[in-house]
Amino acid sequence: MTKKIFTFFCCLLSVTFLHAQTWDGSASTDWNTPANWNTNAVPLATGNVIIPNTANKPVLANNVTINNFSMDLSSGLDFNGFTLTSNGSFDINGATLTNSNGATDISITLNGTGTLYLRQSVINDNIIINHNSTSGFLEGYQFPNTFNGNTTFNSSGTGALNISYDNASTYNGNVTVNRTAAGVSEIFRIGAV
Repeated sequence: MTKKIFTFFCCLLSVTFLHAQTWDGSASTDWNTPANWNTNAVPLATGNVIIPNTANKPVLANNVTINNFSMDLSSGLDFNGFTLTSNGSFDINGATLTNSNGATDISITLNGTGTLYLRQSVINDNIIINHNSTSGFLEGYQFPNTFNGNTTFNSSGTGALNISYDNASTYNGNVTVNRTAAGVSEIFRIGAV
């Protein structure tokens, strides 16, 4: 029975990302330019987005809300002072996050009920992660991250908040954890550098 359930979830995930919009950056770095997307359309709030490694890394031009969001190895995203909100699954895996608007911080809001991962990535600014989900958030899952700035985790969801889940991430700045809803918090479960 377990094998059937696993197969079902793999198929469901595959269908979700088969209909995803993939960034190709063929025209520029502007998130809002349709020609930069494989579908020739800017993703809607219900869209599923994949950011692969491309020469032109995307730059946000406004606050963006997405359903499922995924970043691949060697990909990048410039937040440019704006917020990224994910209402589905979220997996930043081997990416570089930057922020060209020095007066602001990188801001990510996680509302989704899917898997929520941040792993083997480099964050080159202060970052605020708002975890408002019933799903657990795993930072440092499978691989550690490097945070080059202050890091704030705000958890108002009931899902578990896991920091340095199974790898010790490097924090080159202050770390703040705020939990305002009952739930499990494992902070530096494996330690930190």
